[in-house]
Amino acid sequence: MKNDTVVVNATITITCGAQANPPAKYRFRKNLVSLRNDTNGSDVSVITIPVSERIKQVNYSCTPFNDFGDGPTEMIKVAVLCKYFYVI
Repeated sequence: MKNDTVVVNATITITCGAQANPPAKYRFRKNLVSLRNDTNGSDVSVITIPVSERIKQVNYSCTPFNDFGDGPTEMIKVAVLCKYFYVI
């Protein structure tokens, strides 16, 4: 698992890749809930996600798959930082 930190209202890009024959398709998830299935079949898939929630941590994952089954799932844990402004 990899870790990253972003500020709320930022955008993150997740790249998932696999070498497979037939070419892999990709399943992206956020906290175990499906975000998108890329069914084009290629060596690499990219998803760009706006981080607009004010929560402390989000777990994203990507699983390559093809007709022979699933490949290993890779996860990234993203800490979301909020900017607070105080007026005195």
